[in-house]
Amino acid sequence: MQEIDCQCGKKHSLNCDEIVVDKDALSLLLQKVENSKALLLTDQFGLDELEGRVIGAKHINLPSFTATVAFAESLPDKGQDVVVAIGQDQLISLAKYYAYKYSCQLYIYPLGNFADFTFSSFARLYDGVEMGFYKAAQPNKIFVCPPTSVNSLQAYYMSTKFLTMFDNLVASMVFGKSECQKAEEFFKTAMKSYLAPCRPEEESSHLVWSLIRLGQGMTYFGQTKFFLGAERPVAELMTTLRPKSDYLEMVSVAHKLVLNAYCCFFPSPPSVGQVNLSKHINSLAELLKVPPSLVIGRLAESSTLLISEQTKRKFLAYQPYLKRIFTRLTSRAFALQAKVSLAVDGLKKNGFTLPEVEKCFALSPLTSGRTTGMNLILGFGYLDKLL
Repeated sequence: MQEIDCQCGKKHSLNCDEIVVDKDALSLLLQKVENSKALLLTDQFGLDELEGRVIGAKHINLPSFTATVAFAESLPDKGQDVVVAIGQDQLISLAKYYAYKYSCQLYIYPLGNFADFTFSSFARLYDGVEMGFYKAAQPNKIFVCPPTSVNSLQAYYMSTKFLTMFDNLVASMVFGKSECQKAEEFFKTAMKSYLAPCRPEEESSHLVWSLIRLGQGMTYFGQTKFFLGAERPVAELMTTLRPKSDYLEMVSVAHKLVLNAYCCFFPSPPSVGQVNLSKHINSLAELLKVPPSLVIGRLAESSTLLISEQTKRKFLAYQPYLKRIFTRLTSRAFALQAKVSLAVDGLKKNGFTLPEVEKCFALSPLTSGRTTGMNLILGFGYLDKLL
């Protein structure tokens, strides 16, 4: 285990002892668990990947399920020492929660459209109201077989990290939400490494390693919010409404919505409007089909929802500088997105209506623990127009 006492006052640690990114990763994983007391968790993707191979372990196959806290709690203890998860991110999240609950080692082999948090110690689960991240077991061993070509959704997802960097700047400069300096340095270094050129045949592995690096950073620094921007709460609301939707597809939609809003809001000083917080609370309760009291109990800090006059003045003073940084970071994002072709229309595929999309966008800052540029757009009264 790597552990340090950081200058931010927190103790950072990491306990992942093996990472394999190789075309033979599955065979190497199966060799690791041959003589262990293992429990194998698979979804339909994982079962297909195994192609009938037997690894001599107890096996729970979940061909169809929803990754909820209640379902994760219901999985029985099989007396295992190691949990081996082979499947999509939803299954990996269940395995993390399960391994954490029963204090087991965790080996993962993700398939499909996995993200950076797939490799972190955080499980993404539905709690009966909305999707969210829960502290869980960190993967002790990671095995990935890189695809033969670059996954377009993952490549687009990596481009959204530049908007996350901008959100981090807004949170720090305008709202005074300072984060660990080492986390900021790590994030910048990881993205610089991702931008480094590589040979065409290495592009897929390079992308996978970048996702792993960021996921390991989430574990090490004990949080996801610094590595995920304003698109995340929008995408979480969308996947709450459509549990069967692909998360990275929803992120691609959410990022475009947020980016367009930022392009309108940050280049010139905005006018000041009124915020009707009660209207937001009632709209979110109606969208999620829960009582308003449940929404109230989950509200973000009042200082990020009803921002003070002092915060507004601070933003207006920093606005020219933020505009320059926004232009610089979005140019890097656009350069990456120009290389990506997204063939799937996530909204049409999942049957979203325009009012649903507008509400997911407008209500996203309400319960988010992440302070972003969307909090400014909310605080200046612009999101009320969509409710």
